[in-house]
Amino acid sequence: MPDIQIRASKRAKRMSLKVHWDGRCEVVVPFKNQPSPSRIQAFVNAHTEWIDKRANSLKTNKTKTPLSHQGVSRKEVSKRTMSFVESIIEKHNLRKTDGIKQIRLRNYHAQWGSCSSGGNLNFHYKLSILPDELAEYIIIHEICHMYHFNHSKTFWQAVGILCPKYKQCRKTLKQYII
Repeated sequence: MPDIQIRASKRAKRMSLKVHWDGRCEVVVPFKNQPSPSRIQAFVNAHTEWIDKRANSLKTNKTKTPLSHQGVSRKEVSKRTMSFVESIIEKHNLRKTDGIKQIRLRNYHAQWGSCSSGGNLNFHYKLSILPDELAEYIIIHEICHMYHFNHSKTFWQAVGILCPKYKQCRKTLKQYII
């Protein structure tokens, strides 16, 4: 089992486990109501099988490329991503008047973007670090959800119109870790 770090979080409501792609493992505990060391140890002991399974799973994914913006501030990466998103919207003549209410950048842990039924588009702030073709596919994918709020055949047809190589992009995207 990997070494386990304990991190107190003001947002956490209960204990949780996190195994990172680089092998680090942490227990996230509520900041205000921190459990005792013995309770944390019991929590870890109850989940050792899951920790080992997750750590082994991530070892097999070592061929994946983690996205890192070393040397560049998060603010600068976010600025580049927002500019890229807006350029793709403009490129495909999808103005904000077409139902896009708001575009926000997030620090997702397991997804590249999302679209709400209210017309809000959310993207991972690291989107601009990806190759342009993959980032454009993600943006198109989420925009198409504004018209088809599912992954039906008509949704994929709409994605295919704006991004003919979407199948290849989906496959290539699996090589990256957020």
